[in-house]
This record gives sequence, C-alpha cells and structure tokens, in this order.
Amino acid sequence: MTKTEIIQVLAGFVGTIGFAVLFNIRGKRLWVAALGGLLSWLMFVILNTYIATEAVCYFIVAWLISTYAEIMARVLKTPTTTFVTTSLIPLIPGSSLYYTMANAFQGDLETFLQKAIYTLQLASALALGIIVSTTVTKILYTIKKEKRRYSRRYWIFSKKRRKNFMKFQSIIFDMDGTLVDSLMLWDVLWEKLGTDYLSDKMFRPNDSDDKAVRTLPLDKAMDLIHDHYHIGKNGAELLKTANTLIEDFYSSQVQLKPGVKEFLEHCYKNGTNMCIASATVPYLIKIALKHCEIEKYFSKIFSCGEIGKGKESPDVFLMASDFLGTHIQETWVFEDSCVAIKTAAEIGMKTVGIYDKFNYGQEEIKKTATVYIDEGESLDKLIANV
Repeated sequence: MTKTEIIQVLAGFVGTIGFAVLFNIRGKRLWVAALGGLLSWLMFVILNTYIATEAVCYFIVAWLISTYAEIMARVLKTPTTTFVTTSLIPLIPGSSLYYTMANAFQGDLETFLQKAIYTLQLASALALGIIVSTTVTKILYTIKKEKRRYSRRYWIFSKKRRKNFMKFQSIIFDMDGTLVDSLMLWDVLWEKLGTDYLSDKMFRPNDSDDKAVRTLPLDKAMDLIHDHYHIGKNGAELLKTANTLIEDFYSSQVQLKPGVKEFLEHCYKNGTNMCIASATVPYLIKIALKHCEIEKYFSKIFSCGEIGKGKESPDVFLMASDFLGTHIQETWVFEDSCVAIKTAAEIGMKTVGIYDKFNYGQEEIKKTATVYIDEGESLDKLIANV
C-alpha cells in the first residue's frame, strides 16, 4: 500500500467515528462501527488492485462489511443498521455525485451522463451488496432455527444432552397468562367499558385492536381504545378505570397457573436467575406477586410502560437479559404472547410458549417457541425433563 492509501484508510476510520457520534453511537459500539469503516476502505483498496471495475469492488466490500455488521449486531445485541450505515460511509460515492452535478450545471451533457451512470453503478453495487448479505444471513439464520426447532420439537437428545439443553441459567417471565391466570380480565374490562360508556356490555374491540393492546403498556392500550372507539374523555380516564379493576382483581382473586409455584421453587433451589418483563405496570405486578406469594423468586421487574416500547420491540428483553448477566442465547423467555415469542426468538433467545385460551396465535406460538406447554400441560413438564 502507498502512503496515500494508508492515509485514506485512516481517514475512513476517523470519518466513521464522526458519523457514529452524529448517530448517537456510544461505547464499544462506536469502535466496532469505526473498525467497520476502516475495513471497508482497506478492502476496497486491496480489491481495486486486482479488480479494475470499481462497481464490482463496491459490491464485494458492501457484501463483506454488511456480513460483519450482521455478526457484530448479534454479538452486541444492536440493530444491524447501526453498523451497516456507519461502516459503509467511506464508500459513499460523494465525489462522483459532486462531479455529476457540477457537469450538469456547467451544461456538459455528455460528461454529466457519464458521471451519472458511473455514480448510479456504484450506488447500485452498494445496495445490492447489502441486500445479498442480509438475504443470505436471514436464510442461514432461518435454517439454523428450523434445525434447532426440529431437534427440540421431537426431543432427539440423549439423557445427558437433554439435561444440558434444559438447564435454565436465566429466565425472563411474562406475568399475565404465563405466571397467573388473568387474561380473562380483558373480557371483563371490555364489558366494564362498554357498560359504563356505551350502555353495551357486549362491547369488544375488533380482533386487530384486541391483539394489539395485549402487548402494549396499559396507558398506550387505553389511548388506542379511546382513539379508535371514542370512549371516555381521553385515554387517561380509561386507564384509571382499568387500573382500579386490575388492582382489585390482583389483590384478591388472581391465581397462579398450574405448576407455576413448583417450577419457580425448583429453579430457585437450583440457582436460576429470574425476573419479570411485562406490559403491566410494576406496582400492579407487585400486588399480584404478593397475593400469590411468589415475590421472593424474582430479582427485578421490567415494565414495557417504563421503557416506552411494547413487546413487538426487543428492548425489554435485552434490558432484562443484561440485568440477569447471561448471554442472550443462554437466556430463556417464558411467554403466552405470539408477538413476544417471535420478538425474543428473533434476537436469539430460547423461548417457552405457554397455552392460554384467552390469547391469540397458539398455532404460531407452537411453530416458533423452543418448547411449548400445550393445553392440559403445566410447567411441571419442564421439571421432569431437567
């Protein structure tokens, strides 16, 4: 490499840091992004020595750097775009675009068209490289997940391997429908809102809204119901009604689902780290845990409401996993929600899907979950296989 090329590579590294800071990337993720920028221009310089067509070089580098971004995103539990966007900054054909526009303003149509086509080739090569990398990664990940699901579904393990597979180092539990039998509360709430505001105790949201609210923080769920059905003065008024109803139920009526207490005790004695991640607000969760006498098993409660995102986003699971201190692939998520199961599985967590007659998507949960607790089964099933 020439002195100029070395300076260019270092400039790619420093320039990427600048853009990473601009995109609010911090800590070790900043250096991973910067390394990607350095590697992208270094690869281009090396490839361009042997391949005369720059567009081909751009395609290969974009493919390799996008693959690097996919890998680091999984290692650091960060969206892939965080690293793809910044690491490919040095390859953006800025000079080509500049000369294209300069020739356009100067009226040099022939040179303008040449530069425009060249710039388009480079941009297309970048985009194609990213698409190919993303597609290949997704296919490989899907194949791996399907193989894992097949082997786990039919339990083709020796006794020793089965014990290792079912060793729960850390568990993130949902509460409603997973630990406690409480999802019928949604039907009670709809009847209450219908009776109080519409004089119609048969009121029910449509299926789409009914599914949506079950994984949203309760305040956002009530905002949705108010906006879509014009019930009450605002979402806050509906939230107050819902909280009163839920608090009364949790403090006096809620019951554990079958086998839960036995499973929690088993995990507790075996040193499993456990916490709760729920769309329900923490103070209501604490009321339910106290009523069911299972507070001691959980080291922390994570609320979607406090984070500001529902379980269609992985944030609550990532925060809980970081707190528990285990690698994401060694962290189990116990859920009855199809949306939550898919979210956890997509970021590499093992999942236990739990049947609940009041929830949607049971067949989809069966397909997605690592292990499924079917109708008529309980968490005792897992104790027997440890």
